[in-house]
Amino acid sequence: MESNNPTSVYYDFSTLFTATKNFIDTHNQNHHQLTERLNANHRATAELITRLYAKQLNHAITLGEDIIEELPGFKTFNPSLASCKGCTVRTIINHKERLKAAGFITKEIHRGKSGIELWLNPNIFNVKKSSTIHVQIPSHLRNSNTISDGIVKNLHH
Repeated sequence: MESNNPTSVYYDFSTLFTATKNFIDTHNQNHHQLTERLNANHRATAELITRLYAKQLNHAITLGEDIIEELPGFKTFNPSLASCKGCTVRTIINHKERLKAAGFITKEIHRGKSGIELWLNPNIFNVKKSSTIHVQIPSHLRNSNTISDGIVKNLHH
């Protein structure tokens, strides 16, 4: 019996975070002066940008946009990044400058009222890093009643 298994292409967050961490660690190994290194706050900003960009790309994929040939830029606003990170807009601007100097952010375009558009290092968001997931649900789990068999455990607050 052949079933229709949904297939979806998406950017895997753990793969992207690993690529981000490896990029920053490699950069720091090659730069010994503190003024050139990326600290934990810069890493957190890079991870935030990576997470939000992956979310944006995954949403575009679900809408049917073709991003295989060339990745679009990450569209955002400095105040929204600052709000997500819990810091000031000036901190976000400083972190972006440091990430640009390190090569993590390769290009930035200011779009006025439309915010900013960022392009990240292709080693982070390489198209080959996308994953294809085939969801296969075993036949004995397809019926939701068989999952719990009606047994409910009461848990204390």
